[in-house]
Amino acid sequence: MCVAEGTGTTRPRRPLDPLDPRSMTVTIWVLSTVDGGYVHLDGSPRGRVPTKTSDMNEGDHLLTLETPGFPECRWWLRDTRRGDTIRVQADPTKAKRGAKAPCGTVTVE
Repeated sequence: MCVAEGTGTTRPRRPLDPLDPRSMTVTIWVLSTVDGGYVHLDGSPRGRVPTKTSDMNEGDHLLTLETPGFPECRWWLRDTRRGDTIRVQADPTKAKRGAKAPCGTVTVE
C-alpha cells in the first residue's frame, strides 16, 4: 500500500497490466496553488510546477517543493509500486516555517 506520510493517504494495490507501459514505472504529477516552485525528487531537480515525471522506480521517495518566498514543502512517499500514479496538489501558503512538512493533498491511483 502506498502511503504519503503526514497526509494519511493510502490505497490498496490493483493488478498490473504487463501490456500497459504505465505499469512499468511510478508516475508523479505535481501541481501548486503558487507558480514558480521547484520540484525535487530524492534530491534531484525535476522541473518547475506544474510537472510530471514518469521514470521513478518502486520504493520510498522524498518529494520536495521549493517555492520562492514560502517554506519548503516535503512529502515522504512510502512503498510506491509500478503502476502507481501519484498526484500532489501543493499549497505552499499553508506551509509552516521550519516544519518541512507536507502542505497540500496527495492522491494515489
